[in-house]
Amino acid sequence: MLNGWVLKCDELGVPHNEHCLLTDTLSDPVKIRSWQIAGLPKDNLSVENGIIVQYSRRWPLFIDPQGQANRWVKNLVRRGVIMMIPTLLTCLYCYALRTRVGSERISVQSLLLY
Repeated sequence: MLNGWVLKCDELGVPHNEHCLLTDTLSDPVKIRSWQIAGLPKDNLSVENGIIVQYSRRWPLFIDPQGQANRWVKNLVRRGVIMMIPTLLTCLYCYALRTRVGSERISVQSLLLY
């Protein structure tokens, strides 16, 4: 996806450097550090996912077998960075997902980022 983005920038004449990174373009190092303090893992994939969540217009879906995203979100809620908004649609989605996967450990929560 990144290579396609760089090619499109070349095609349209948009100035850029050769080593474009999502974290360099769309992030704030101070915000990323605060996320890591709140429990976001320090690997590049987790940081990129955090950036995508930040700019999402819809509810993010975390596939989180180790519970890292769940801890991160709960810490952000405690700090007042985000709000949890339970909805009927969320409950129905959670029920459908639990039924298909067959696990009671699945937790689906709607998030409003502000």
